[in-house]
Amino acid sequence: MDAITRIRPSPGVDGRHRLTVAGVMRLMGATCLVRSAMLQRWDADHGRDRPLVIGVSRDGDAGVLAHAWLEGERRGSFEELLRRRPPRVTGGPGAGDAVS
Repeated sequence: MDAITRIRPSPGVDGRHRLTVAGVMRLMGATCLVRSAMLQRWDADHGRDRPLVIGVSRDGDAGVLAHAWLEGERRGSFEELLRRRPPRVTGGPGAGDAVS
């Protein structure tokens, strides 16, 4: 979780490119945690604060499954374990690092 606080600011581009960013992460095989953390920072840089949520679910013979998502996204039948507030940012896209 410490690595999430070190995510660099998003580039100074318009927030409407969020779907492109999400698509690139999907093509690169990003995990749900990486995807959620990166999009949380993107959203915060563009003025939209969304908590990152981590949850678990039992899956029969497969045991326990974990998943990460941003508040407001479909989460399936996962039980919430952890909620991380969005970073406080100064400026916006292309600006300095998060305050924390």
